[in-house]
Amino acid sequence: MFTNSAMLFGGGIYVKKRIDIVSDDADVFNNSVIQGHGGGIWADNAYLRLFQGDIYGNTAITSAFAPITVGGGVGAIGSYIETGDGAEISSNSASWGGGLAISSSTCYLGRSKSVDCIINYNVAQLGGGLYATNSQIYSQGAVFSDNSSENDGG
Repeated sequence: MFTNSAMLFGGGIYVKKRIDIVSDDADVFNNSVIQGHGGGIWADNAYLRLFQGDIYGNTAITSAFAPITVGGGVGAIGSYIETGDGAEISSNSASWGGGLAISSSTCYLGRSKSVDCIINYNVAQLGGGLYATNSQIYSQGAVFSDNSSENDGG
C-alpha cells in the first residue's frame, strides 16, 4: 500500500475492525494524511497485527485547521496492536508519535527476546518513536533507535 493520501484519518489504510499484515512484502509506505491522524495506518477501535511488514516514509501533515497530528506511521484509538517477526516502523513523521501514537489502546511490541520489532528514524514534536496516552504497552524484543523529537521523548 503506497503513495496514497486521505483527509483526516488513515493515509494508507483505515482499520475499523481487524487487519492482519503478515508478510515480508506487505509494506505501507509513502502515504500521507492531511489535517488528521495515521499517515500510514489509522486503527479505530480495531485489532491490528503487523508481522514482518514495514511501515515507512508516511506523514501526518499539519495545517492551520489541524495544528496537531498524531501517528505518522501508525495511529490508534481504543485498539489492540501486535507487532513482531521483524516488523519495522521507520522514517515517519507527525506532531505527536512520529512512528506510533496510541490512545486508550493495548500495544505489544515484539514477541521474543531478540530483535523482533524495530522503531527507528521517526520524527515528531513529542514522542519521535512512540507517543502513548491512557494505554498499556508491553515490549519484548522491541528496539527503539535514532528517533527524534523537538520537545520530549525522542
